[in-house]
Amino acid sequence: MIKFNKEGIDKLQEKIDDNEFKNTYKIKQSDFTRNRKMSFKDIIYYIINKKGICTKMEINSYFEKVNSNKTISVQSLLNQKKLNPEVFISLNKII
Repeated sequence: MIKFNKEGIDKLQEKIDDNEFKNTYKIKQSDFTRNRKMSFKDIIYYIINKKGICTKMEINSYFEKVNSNKTISVQSLLNQKKLNPEVFISLNKII
């Protein structure tokens, strides 16, 4: 177990960027193979950074934080059923 500090955050980012980790926690083999506006990494970071405000404001806030002028629709985000919820249990174990 690591402390939740700069080292811990770096460890989480390293794990999220790992292709083997991505392949383990996607629902189907064909998920996250094309370049989309919200990648595997973006979806995880978006969910981790949610504050409980409306979804459209959450999306805008996320893209502002990552200094991107991209945007997606709420429907498009909610249709992203490609992420296995076990990914968050695994990330929590790292912390």
